[in-house]
Amino acid sequence: MSATERENEIRADVLILGGGPSGISCALECADSGLDHLLLERSQKFGGQLDEIPGPIPNLPAGNYHASGKDLSFAMLEHARSFGCSLEAGVDILEADLEKLSLRSKNTLYRGRTIYIAAGARYREPTFENQARFKEYIHHRHYVDNHHFEGRDVIIVGGGDSAFFAALAKANVAKSVTILHRSSNFKVREDIRNLVQSDPRIEILPNYEIISLEGRKRLEAVILKNNTSSEEHRRKADVVYAKLGYVPNSELFYNQLEITDSGHIKTDEKLRTSKAGVFAGGDIVSPGYDRFAVALGHGSLAVKFIRRYLTENQA
Repeated sequence: MSATERENEIRADVLILGGGPSGISCALECADSGLDHLLLERSQKFGGQLDEIPGPIPNLPAGNYHASGKDLSFAMLEHARSFGCSLEAGVDILEADLEKLSLRSKNTLYRGRTIYIAAGARYREPTFENQARFKEYIHHRHYVDNHHFEGRDVIIVGGGDSAFFAALAKANVAKSVTILHRSSNFKVREDIRNLVQSDPRIEILPNYEIISLEGRKRLEAVILKNNTSSEEHRRKADVVYAKLGYVPNSELFYNQLEITDSGHIKTDEKLRTSKAGVFAGGDIVSPGYDRFAVALGHGSLAVKFIRRYLTENQA
């Protein structure tokens, strides 16, 4: 180890990677248990995907006490800080050595006796031809202001709950709304699908996908391919809203942990990964279930088994 690394080395019993609900929940449980911990968040803000939720979370057991995901995120952060949690934002981890339970940023080496990985997931990007040219007309986030959709022909790509919820919301302001899905196998709740199917403002096109975007100075149309007949069609479009699911942020741990074909980190019922002393939870684990309550539960439950591991592996 170089002198520089020694000067910039930080140690903690529990290193927490990710400042979303699961990471913050873990930090709170650590603080409550008196565990020396440090939460590292890559971005300058905490809360993960909570900021992208435009309204209250109706299935949160605590009730609708917060106006939006962003409001709830702020409340969580304030509570964690007041509770004495050790949180650090703007830390981009570039390397991980899970054998040595260490994480490295540009200037600092972090060493833990355990690591809890709660790095979450990100939007899955589409792969349309001419995508870079028309990137300002492609949206992913549900909280995008409705003026982007008002009076426009909106194409929504996806076959899950998020795509159908978006269609219902955009139908209130858009000129037209079309849902495209590459197959006829929609993974959407029946009650939401029934609402969309009964809305005359929304058209559903199964077995279709976008292969190209067209326009002169702005997006004007999409070229669609019928995956059943292979025929291509041109359809007017001003905006594309892509809801293609999420990709877990697990690339840093490839070749170090057991990873599923979908990129999720495998864990057991104690949230242990395939590497001793390394635990994981939230959207990054398999099977994935991207619910706020699940992420919170993972963060809290992990500390029970982290404490046990630390006791059994006294330095």
